[in-house]
Amino acid sequence: MQCHAWDKRLTEENRPRIYSDNPFSPYSYPSEPISLAVLKYEGLVQSSCVPIIPHLRLAEVPTNEDLVMKLTPTGVLWIHERRFKKRYTGSTACAVDINGRLWLDAKELDHEVKKRNKPKYKKKTTGVPPGGQSCFIIENGNIISERLPGAISENYTIPENLSTGCEENKGIAVKKPRKKSYSIDKAKCRARILAMTNTQKGKKHLYFWTVSFPEHTPDNVCYQAFNTWLTSLRQRKMLKDYLWIAERQTGDRLTTDKAPTNTIHFHIAIPHFMNVQRANNMMRGTLKNLAKRGMMPGAVCGKNGDTYFLPSIARYNGVDICKHKKTKRVINFAVKKGSVALANYLTKYITKNDSEFSHLAWHNSRGFSALFTGVTYTLNEFKKVGFGFFLNRVRVFRMNFATFVPWLYGPPPLLMEHLYKLNSFIQTINDQ
Repeated sequence: MQCHAWDKRLTEENRPRIYSDNPFSPYSYPSEPISLAVLKYEGLVQSSCVPIIPHLRLAEVPTNEDLVMKLTPTGVLWIHERRFKKRYTGSTACAVDINGRLWLDAKELDHEVKKRNKPKYKKKTTGVPPGGQSCFIIENGNIISERLPGAISENYTIPENLSTGCEENKGIAVKKPRKKSYSIDKAKCRARILAMTNTQKGKKHLYFWTVSFPEHTPDNVCYQAFNTWLTSLRQRKMLKDYLWIAERQTGDRLTTDKAPTNTIHFHIAIPHFMNVQRANNMMRGTLKNLAKRGMMPGAVCGKNGDTYFLPSIARYNGVDICKHKKTKRVINFAVKKGSVALANYLTKYITKNDSEFSHLAWHNSRGFSALFTGVTYTLNEFKKVGFGFFLNRVRVFRMNFATFVPWLYGPPPLLMEHLYKLNSFIQTINDQ
């Protein structure tokens, strides 16, 4: 891959000394973190660009070899025909350019690349201008009829025969309605949960919450109540990082003859403590406000003008945290491989029917989306580092365009340590 002209490569004079030939070995940087405010003031960085990370070297994109292997905490993905364009994958909020520099704002990096690669001259486009001239039918040199501007045939009322650039045709051309549907990306959910657990310092925490609603509540009301509830929790500093997944109660796990309600409920993974009683009280207040406005059933107006609520709202207690069945203690999924079990549950068990939703099927906070979940390698780099000894060569999943091989006894410590240092630095900067 060719580098951009504005991405100046490090020369041998200003390149720090490396301890080994491993492209992911740390530099001998000072332990004190570098202040971004000082670097921006001195003009050494552009906005969100971080050129140096303490005790960590970010690998560059090679120019003579292709990135064909992606290493994640679950295994190795080897693509056959296409190639990876980025060295670090998984993060939507941050990005790493081809020179190994971290950008805390991925959109800013994309804007910088587009600005540098913008052509000097715009290509000329052909078409009917908004105020174009009228079209005529000419036979034997005589004008016999006149058509509307932009029409290409006498049947100008047909949307297929109209030019979209003509103002007069905008009211005639009718766009076909497009129905949007959303589904859960199982791989991303699993990778981000594992990345969050791996990045936590000290004692790790990861709790599993479920938010349900009264039976037969419309989907729009469920999503509106859930978003309002999340906003209230963030404003009261009760919720910081989270990842939620929507699920519809289809009756697959019912043990009785009760008919399924098809009501949406949400599962949330939260890496910190949160008060259950306060969370229930806030959701109860949200449902009462929606019932008062008539957006959902459950509010009754009395003779004196007072508002009464049905028991499903007045006694709402649908926000629950996962507990052990026997001891009734809250389960911390971050210990004893619990994060792997929670990731498998969220992405496999509740999505085995591949449900589609008219709204977002899953979402997460910036704390989850800013984490990097994988690193891409060339074939020579992969052989040189020696990660082949960690592969489970018995379980090989071959596909048409790629091959996936899981780890035998877990991911390599060098890979996890590299992602841990990078994600920890991102979390430290975001918390400032």
